Amino acid sequence: MRIKVQWQDIWQGRRWDSTSCAVARAIQRQAPGLVTVSVGNGAITGFWQQGLSHQSLNDFLRRKIKAFDRWHIVWPFGFELTLPAIQAVVAAPAEKSLDEMLREELVAV
Repeated sequence: MRIKVQWQDIWQGRRWDSTSCAVARAIQRQAPGLVTVSVGNGAITGFWQQGLSHQSLNDFLRRKIKAFDRWHIVWPFGFELTLPAIQAVVAAPAEKSLDEMLREELVAV
């Protein structure tokens, strides 16, 4: 999947924030089914409706992120988010409703 980091991502992105930087904002805007994404520590970690995915950063992306974090200045660019990184690798836990949690508490007492 081709991700395009646009001017709006750059200007609205926050430096040193792995979930709101320009790259994270671009991925969130363009990747269907994505709940949240974290970009940093040499990798992109995505939390999807189906689970978790992980992709290592290439040198090009590392340089762009470093320039954004240091100076908040980069030109719009694009990069490839590989399909294996988008596929669910770990099943996401199902969330319990408030009623279910309260019933479990009452049973435990």
